[in-house]
Amino acid sequence: MFLLVAISVLLFVDIQIRTSDTFRLTIWSKTIDMIGDNPLLGVGAGNWRIVFPSYGLTDMLPEMMTGELHYQRTHNDFIWVLAETGILGLIFYMGVFGIILYYAGRIFRNSNHEDDRTLSLVMIFGIVGYMTIAFFTYPRERIEHSIYLTLMMAVVLSRYHTISPVQFSKRRLHPAFAAIVVIIILCLSFITGWSRLTAEIHTKRALMARQTQDWKTVIEEIDRSRSPVYTIDPTSAPPSWFRGVAYFSLGDYDAALTDFQRAYKYHPYHIHVLNNLASCYEVTSDHDRSIEYYRKALLISPGFEEALLNLSVVYYNKKQYIKAYETISRCDPNSKNPKVAAYREEIKKQLDMGQ
Repeated sequence: MFLLVAISVLLFVDIQIRTSDTFRLTIWSKTIDMIGDNPLLGVGAGNWRIVFPSYGLTDMLPEMMTGELHYQRTHNDFIWVLAETGILGLIFYMGVFGIILYYAGRIFRNSNHEDDRTLSLVMIFGIVGYMTIAFFTYPRERIEHSIYLTLMMAVVLSRYHTISPVQFSKRRLHPAFAAIVVIIILCLSFITGWSRLTAEIHTKRALMARQTQDWKTVIEEIDRSRSPVYTIDPTSAPPSWFRGVAYFSLGDYDAALTDFQRAYKYHPYHIHVLNNLASCYEVTSDHDRSIEYYRKALLISPGFEEALLNLSVVYYNKKQYIKAYETISRCDPNSKNPKVAAYREEIKKQLDMGQ
């Protein structure tokens, strides 16, 4: 049985490596750079997916470089915890596994019953298997994996304290006080969870309305989704960005600018947020700030075609034809977007007329 568990884990790891090519290694490399910049406290819980694009998207998947795909996880729980909570967070996280494995080892050594020794070995294999899988994916975010891990820990702790009961001191926490603390935590958790669930439902409705270009419904649903505990949706997009797009499409550029600025505050490295914010500055005649934010988007993803096209237009409107041509030339020459060839030809025509 132990051999079967080991073989299953090895097969899982092999499949993960074979099917992921090198993208995990690229993510881990950039995450290690992030850890090097924030070693002590990390970037903050839940902030990895926001900060990650700032380390560049040039060597990522094409969908990532165009903003169609946003990685949410490091595909390595240990690096993930270290990046978000720093060294202390990783120590506490690893400490949980260390304590459980220590207790399981004590059961194996101290118990005279064969059933206890077998149970401890099974739990050790299960926990080590979980940790191995966690090195290549993200089981801590999957509820079923967390339940299995919790059950294994509960079994180990229960059996350990049965074999080696703890002598409690007479001074113990009053049960009523403990119950009040637990009830408060549960209430806060329920309120937070309900608020996030409601916000996510309305955001999903807004996305459905966006597909049909029902911009008024988009605005109404995003208004209903507003919550201090829900500033980024599951795809790493700020809900205020969707509303900004709706206002921009309706021609209300002032309202759109306000929403894009709010979205930028929540996710300053989202290339579509940067691109739309720059476009909004351009239509409100703030050309310098428009160029600034297009450049920020291109620093993250130098091949982001939409930003390259928009920036070349800004330079063209400012009659800076050389910069406009240099910018449009950075687009893929085999691009299927007809605007690339059309813009390049028009800018080249202006350059030839200038000569």
